[in-house]
Amino acid sequence: MKKTFPEITRLLSVNDLIAKIVCVLLAVLLWVYISNTNIGETQFKIPVNFTELPETLIKSKVSHRYVTITLTGKKDLLKNINIKNIKAVVNLDQPKIGKNNYPVEINKDELPENIEVNFSQKQIAVTVERKISKSVKVKINLVDKVSDGYMLGRIRIIPDTVLITGPESILTDIDFVKTVDISIADKKGRIIKEVPIDRSGLKGIYLNAAEVKVIIPVIESANLFKFEKKITIKNKNEKYQYILSNEEINVFIQSENAEIEPYLEDFDAFIDFSKINIDDMFKGTNKDYVEKNFTVDIALKKTGMRIISIVPDVITVKIMKNQ
Repeated sequence: MKKTFPEITRLLSVNDLIAKIVCVLLAVLLWVYISNTNIGETQFKIPVNFTELPETLIKSKVSHRYVTITLTGKKDLLKNINIKNIKAVVNLDQPKIGKNNYPVEINKDELPENIEVNFSQKQIAVTVERKISKSVKVKINLVDKVSDGYMLGRIRIIPDTVLITGPESILTDIDFVKTVDISIADKKGRIIKEVPIDRSGLKGIYLNAAEVKVIIPVIESANLFKFEKKITIKNKNEKYQYILSNEEINVFIQSENAEIEPYLEDFDAFIDFSKINIDDMFKGTNKDYVEKNFTVDIALKKTGMRIISIVPDVITVKIMKNQ
Protein backbone atom coordinates (compact mmCIF):
# COMPACT_ATOMS: atom_id res chain seq x y z
CA MET A 1 0.00 0.00 0.00
CA LYS A 2 2.86 2.31 0.82
CA LYS A 3 4.28 1.76 -2.68
CA THR A 4 1.00 2.39 -4.43
CA PHE A 5 0.66 6.10 -3.61
CA PRO A 6 4.10 7.16 -4.94
CA GLU A 7 3.47 5.12 -8.07
CA ILE A 8 0.17 6.92 -8.66
CA THR A 9 1.87 10.29 -8.11
CA ARG A 10 4.61 9.33 -10.54
CA LEU A 11 2.10 8.34 -13.22
CA LEU A 12 0.16 11.55 -12.76
CA SER A 13 3.28 13.66 -13.14
CA VAL A 14 4.30 11.78 -16.30
CA ASN A 15 0.82 12.11 -17.78
CA ASP A 16 0.84 15.82 -16.93
CA LEU A 17 4.08 16.27 -18.91
CA ILE A 18 2.62 14.41 -21.88
CA ALA A 19 -0.45 16.59 -21.74
CA LYS A 20 1.69 19.70 -21.71
CA ILE A 21 3.67 18.48 -24.70
CA VAL A 22 0.47 17.70 -26.57
CA CYS A 23 -0.89 21.17 -25.80
CA VAL A 24 2.28 22.81 -27.06
CA LEU A 25 2.17 20.77 -30.26
CA LEU A 26 -1.46 21.66 -30.79
CA ALA A 27 -0.70 25.34 -30.21
CA VAL A 28 2.13 25.24 -32.76
CA LEU A 29 -0.08 23.51 -35.31
CA LEU A 30 -2.84 26.04 -34.69
CA TRP A 31 -0.39 28.91 -35.15
CA VAL A 32 0.90 27.42 -38.42
CA TYR A 33 -2.64 26.91 -39.63
CA ILE A 34 -3.71 30.43 -38.75
CA SER A 35 -0.53 31.85 -40.31
CA ASN A 36 -1.10 29.90 -43.51
CA THR A 37 -4.71 30.97 -43.78
CA ASN A 38 -3.53 34.61 -43.46
CA ILE A 39 -1.14 34.22 -46.44
CA GLY A 40 -2.55 35.14 -49.84
CA GLU A 41 -1.49 35.37 -53.46
CA THR A 42 -2.51 37.75 -56.22
CA GLN A 43 -1.57 38.26 -59.87
CA PHE A 44 -1.33 41.36 -62.02
CA LYS A 45 -0.58 41.98 -65.70
CA ILE A 46 1.56 45.08 -66.10
CA PRO A 47 3.07 46.80 -69.17
CA VAL A 48 6.80 46.68 -69.81
CA ASN A 49 8.63 50.01 -69.98
CA PHE A 50 11.55 50.10 -72.43
CA THR A 51 13.97 52.79 -71.27
CA GLU A 52 17.27 54.52 -72.09
CA LEU A 53 17.27 53.65 -75.82
CA PRO A 54 19.58 56.09 -77.67
CA GLU A 55 17.85 58.67 -79.89
CA THR A 56 19.48 57.32 -83.05
CA LEU A 57 17.93 53.87 -82.55
CA ILE A 58 14.40 52.49 -82.39
CA LYS A 59 12.81 49.20 -81.39
CA SER A 60 10.86 47.60 -84.23
CA LYS A 61 9.70 44.38 -82.53
CA VAL A 62 9.34 43.05 -78.99
CA SER A 63 8.36 39.53 -77.94
CA HIS A 64 6.28 40.66 -74.93
CA ARG A 65 4.76 44.02 -74.08
CA TYR A 66 3.27 42.78 -70.77
CA VAL A 67 4.45 40.53 -67.96
CA THR A 68 2.38 38.76 -65.30
CA ILE A 69 3.63 39.23 -61.74
CA THR A 70 2.62 37.12 -58.74
CA LEU A 71 2.68 38.65 -55.24
CA THR A 72 2.67 36.40 -52.16
CA GLY A 73 2.33 37.61 -48.58
CA LYS A 74 -0.06 38.54 -45.83
CA LYS A 75 -3.53 39.24 -47.10
CA ASP A 76 -3.87 42.53 -45.25
CA LEU A 77 -0.68 43.76 -46.94
CA LEU A 78 -1.69 42.51 -50.37
CA LYS A 79 -5.01 44.31 -50.40
CA ASN A 80 -3.29 47.67 -49.78
CA ILE A 81 -0.83 47.35 -52.68
CA ASN A 82 -1.26 49.85 -55.53
CA ILE A 83 -0.37 48.12 -58.79
CA LYS A 84 0.68 51.50 -60.27
CA ASN A 85 3.70 51.44 -57.96
CA ILE A 86 5.08 48.28 -59.56
CA LYS A 87 7.07 48.78 -62.76
CA ALA A 88 8.48 46.25 -65.21
CA VAL A 89 11.52 47.75 -66.94
CA VAL A 90 13.83 46.69 -69.77
CA ASN A 91 16.95 48.87 -69.84
CA LEU A 92 18.19 49.48 -73.39
CA ASP A 93 21.08 51.84 -72.64
CA GLN A 94 23.57 49.45 -74.24
CA PRO A 95 21.61 47.86 -77.10
CA LYS A 96 22.86 45.75 -79.97
CA ILE A 97 21.55 46.12 -83.50
CA GLY A 98 19.28 43.21 -84.36
CA LYS A 99 17.22 40.81 -82.24
CA ASN A 100 18.59 40.15 -78.73
CA ASN A 101 17.30 39.15 -75.29
CA TYR A 102 17.26 41.74 -72.50
CA PRO A 103 16.53 41.10 -68.79
CA VAL A 104 13.31 42.32 -67.20
CA GLU A 105 13.67 44.17 -63.92
CA ILE A 106 10.80 44.68 -61.48
CA ASN A 107 10.87 47.94 -59.57
CA LYS A 108 9.37 47.03 -56.18
CA ASP A 109 10.58 49.91 -54.03
CA GLU A 110 7.03 50.67 -52.92
CA LEU A 111 6.34 47.09 -51.78
CA PRO A 112 6.68 45.84 -48.18
CA GLU A 113 9.86 43.82 -47.65
CA ASN A 114 8.05 40.61 -46.71
CA ILE A 115 6.10 40.45 -49.98
CA GLU A 116 7.48 37.83 -52.35
CA VAL A 117 7.49 38.82 -56.04
CA ASN A 118 7.64 36.43 -58.98
CA PHE A 119 7.09 37.28 -62.64
CA SER A 120 6.40 35.31 -65.79
CA GLN A 121 9.00 36.68 -68.18
CA LYS A 122 12.60 36.97 -67.05
CA GLN A 123 13.85 38.09 -70.49
CA ILE A 124 12.26 39.80 -73.49
CA ALA A 125 13.46 39.64 -77.09
CA VAL A 126 13.82 43.12 -78.58
CA THR A 127 14.74 43.97 -82.18
CA VAL A 128 16.68 47.25 -82.33
CA GLU A 129 17.26 49.11 -85.59
CA ARG A 130 18.63 52.40 -86.81
CA LYS A 131 16.05 55.18 -86.81
CA ILE A 132 15.74 57.13 -90.06
CA SER A 133 13.49 59.87 -91.45
CA LYS A 134 12.33 60.53 -94.99
CA SER A 135 9.89 62.77 -96.81
CA VAL A 136 7.08 61.00 -98.70
CA LYS A 137 4.19 62.12 -100.87
CA VAL A 138 0.62 62.27 -99.58
CA LYS A 139 -1.97 60.69 -101.89
CA ILE A 140 -5.66 61.40 -101.70
CA ASN A 141 -7.98 58.39 -101.37
CA LEU A 142 -11.21 59.20 -103.22
CA VAL A 143 -14.17 56.84 -103.15
CA ASP A 144 -17.30 57.01 -105.32
CA LYS A 145 -17.61 59.11 -108.48
CA VAL A 146 -18.82 62.62 -109.22
CA SER A 147 -22.35 63.07 -110.51
CA ASP A 148 -23.09 62.93 -114.21
CA GLY A 149 -22.31 66.22 -115.92
CA TYR A 150 -19.46 67.02 -113.52
CA MET A 151 -15.73 66.37 -113.42
CA LEU A 152 -12.83 66.77 -111.02
CA GLY A 153 -10.56 69.74 -111.36
CA ARG A 154 -7.01 70.13 -110.06
CA ILE A 155 -6.86 68.50 -106.61
CA ARG A 156 -4.49 70.09 -104.13
CA ILE A 157 -3.09 68.61 -100.91
CA ILE A 158 -1.51 70.92 -98.33
CA PRO A 159 1.10 69.87 -97.35
CA ASP A 160 1.62 67.40 -100.19
CA THR A 161 4.52 65.69 -98.36
CA VAL A 162 5.03 64.57 -94.76
CA LEU A 163 8.12 63.53 -92.83
CA ILE A 164 7.98 59.97 -91.50
CA THR A 165 10.34 58.52 -88.89
CA GLY A 166 10.83 54.89 -87.91
CA PRO A 167 12.85 51.70 -88.31
CA GLU A 168 15.06 51.60 -91.38
CA SER A 169 13.74 48.20 -92.52
CA ILE A 170 10.15 49.48 -92.58
CA LEU A 171 10.70 52.95 -94.05
CA THR A 172 12.69 51.55 -96.97
CA ASP A 173 9.46 50.13 -98.44
CA ILE A 174 7.27 53.22 -97.87
CA ASP A 175 7.10 55.65 -100.80
CA PHE A 176 3.86 57.45 -99.91
CA VAL A 177 1.08 57.73 -97.36
CA LYS A 178 -2.60 58.21 -98.12
CA THR A 179 -5.56 59.96 -96.58
CA VAL A 180 -8.57 58.21 -95.15
CA ASP A 181 -11.44 57.61 -97.58
CA ILE A 182 -13.06 60.77 -98.97
CA SER A 183 -16.49 60.43 -100.58
CA ILE A 184 -17.26 62.76 -103.50
CA ALA A 185 -20.68 61.31 -104.35
CA ASP A 186 -23.24 64.08 -105.04
CA LYS A 187 -20.63 66.77 -104.28
CA LYS A 188 -20.50 69.97 -106.32
CA GLY A 189 -18.39 73.08 -106.24
CA ARG A 190 -15.15 73.44 -104.28
CA ILE A 191 -14.61 70.99 -101.44
CA ILE A 192 -12.16 72.16 -98.76
CA LYS A 193 -11.63 70.00 -95.69
CA GLU A 194 -9.05 68.74 -93.19
CA VAL A 195 -8.53 65.02 -93.68
CA PRO A 196 -6.60 62.62 -91.39
CA ILE A 197 -3.79 60.51 -92.80
CA ASP A 198 -4.64 56.82 -92.81
CA ARG A 199 -2.58 55.25 -90.00
CA SER A 200 -3.40 51.63 -90.86
CA GLY A 201 -0.22 49.91 -91.94
CA LEU A 202 1.92 52.58 -90.24
CA LYS A 203 2.32 50.96 -86.83
CA GLY A 204 5.49 52.19 -85.13
CA ILE A 205 5.88 55.01 -87.67
CA TYR A 206 5.87 58.64 -86.54
CA LEU A 207 4.47 61.39 -88.82
CA ASN A 208 5.11 65.10 -88.45
CA ALA A 209 1.50 65.79 -89.51
CA ALA A 210 -1.64 63.92 -88.48
CA GLU A 211 -3.85 65.45 -91.17
CA VAL A 212 -3.70 67.47 -94.39
CA LYS A 213 -5.88 70.04 -96.08
CA VAL A 214 -7.45 68.94 -99.38
CA ILE A 215 -9.01 71.16 -102.03
CA ILE A 216 -11.19 69.25 -104.50
CA PRO A 217 -12.92 71.18 -107.29
CA VAL A 218 -16.03 69.41 -108.65
CA ILE A 219 -16.72 71.24 -111.90
CA GLU A 220 -19.75 71.25 -114.17
CA SER A 221 -18.51 69.76 -117.43
CA ALA A 222 -20.86 71.73 -119.71
CA ASN A 223 -18.98 74.15 -122.00
CA LEU A 224 -15.67 72.95 -120.56
CA PHE A 225 -12.61 72.79 -122.81
CA LYS A 226 -9.18 71.28 -122.21
CA PHE A 227 -6.02 72.64 -123.84
CA GLU A 228 -2.36 71.68 -123.80
CA LYS A 229 -0.46 74.94 -123.63
CA LYS A 230 3.27 75.66 -123.86
CA ILE A 231 4.70 77.74 -121.03
CA THR A 232 6.69 80.85 -121.92
CA ILE A 233 9.23 82.69 -119.76
CA LYS A 234 8.72 86.44 -119.44
CA ASN A 235 11.35 88.99 -118.43
CA LYS A 236 14.35 86.67 -118.46
CA ASN A 237 17.71 87.63 -117.05
CA GLU A 238 20.01 86.98 -120.00
CA LYS A 239 22.86 85.88 -117.72
CA TYR A 240 20.97 82.65 -117.03
CA GLN A 241 19.36 79.71 -118.79
CA TYR A 242 15.91 78.47 -117.76
CA ILE A 243 15.01 74.78 -117.95
CA LEU A 244 11.40 73.84 -117.09
CA SER A 245 10.43 70.51 -115.52
CA ASN A 246 7.27 70.66 -117.68
CA GLU A 247 7.22 72.65 -120.90
CA GLU A 248 3.47 72.20 -121.33
CA ILE A 249 0.51 72.23 -118.97
CA ASN A 250 -3.16 71.28 -119.20
CA VAL A 251 -5.53 74.23 -118.97
CA PHE A 252 -9.27 73.80 -118.41
CA ILE A 253 -11.36 76.74 -119.61
CA GLN A 254 -15.13 77.06 -119.28
CA SER A 255 -17.18 79.39 -121.47
CA GLU A 256 -20.20 81.24 -120.12
CA ASN A 257 -22.48 79.72 -122.76
CA ALA A 258 -22.46 77.33 -125.70
CA GLU A 259 -22.06 80.19 -128.19
CA ILE A 260 -18.59 81.05 -126.95
CA GLU A 261 -15.86 78.57 -127.88
CA PRO A 262 -12.32 79.26 -126.67
CA TYR A 263 -9.25 78.50 -128.76
CA LEU A 264 -5.60 77.83 -127.92
CA GLU A 265 -4.56 81.34 -128.97
CA ASP A 266 -7.14 82.96 -126.67
CA PHE A 267 -4.85 82.77 -123.64
CA ASP A 268 -1.18 82.75 -122.62
CA ALA A 269 0.55 80.53 -120.02
CA PHE A 270 3.71 82.00 -118.55
CA ILE A 271 6.08 82.44 -115.61
CA ASP A 272 7.00 86.07 -115.04
CA PHE A 273 10.48 86.77 -113.64
CA SER A 274 10.12 90.58 -113.63
CA LYS A 275 9.92 90.75 -109.82
CA ILE A 276 12.35 87.91 -109.07
CA ASN A 277 16.01 88.70 -108.38
CA ILE A 278 17.90 85.72 -109.78
CA ASP A 279 21.28 87.05 -108.61
CA ASP A 280 20.13 86.80 -104.98
CA MET A 281 19.39 83.09 -105.44
CA PHE A 282 23.08 82.40 -106.06
CA LYS A 283 24.40 84.37 -103.09
CA GLY A 284 26.21 82.20 -100.54
CA THR A 285 26.56 79.24 -102.89
CA ASN A 286 29.18 78.03 -105.36
CA LYS A 287 26.69 76.06 -107.42
CA ASP A 288 26.23 76.72 -111.12
CA TYR A 289 22.49 76.31 -110.86
CA VAL A 290 19.50 76.55 -108.52
CA GLU A 291 16.11 74.85 -108.68
CA LYS A 292 12.97 76.62 -107.53
CA ASN A 293 9.21 76.13 -107.85
CA PHE A 294 7.21 78.83 -109.60
CA THR A 295 3.48 79.34 -110.17
CA VAL A 296 2.19 79.39 -113.73
CA ASP A 297 0.01 82.37 -114.60
CA ILE A 298 -2.76 82.40 -117.23
CA ALA A 299 -3.81 85.55 -119.09
CA LEU A 300 -7.12 85.41 -120.98
CA LYS A 301 -7.40 87.51 -124.12
CA LYS A 302 -11.19 87.28 -124.44
CA THR A 303 -14.18 87.80 -122.19
CA GLY A 304 -16.97 85.28 -121.58
CA MET A 305 -14.67 82.52 -120.30
CA ARG A 306 -12.91 81.57 -117.09
CA ILE A 307 -10.00 79.41 -115.97
CA ILE A 308 -11.22 76.33 -114.12
CA SER A 309 -7.99 74.42 -113.50
CA ILE A 310 -4.29 74.31 -114.40
CA VAL A 311 -2.44 71.00 -114.20
CA PRO A 312 0.21 71.29 -112.91
CA ASP A 313 -0.05 74.84 -111.59
CA VAL A 314 3.46 74.83 -110.10
CA ILE A 315 6.55 74.15 -112.22
CA THR A 316 10.13 73.47 -111.12
CA VAL A 317 12.59 75.67 -112.97
CA LYS A 318 16.32 74.93 -113.12
CA ILE A 319 18.20 78.22 -113.49
CA MET A 320 21.75 77.86 -114.76
CA LYS A 321 24.54 80.38 -115.13
CA ASN A 322 25.60 80.99 -118.70
CA GLN A 323 29.18 79.85 -119.27
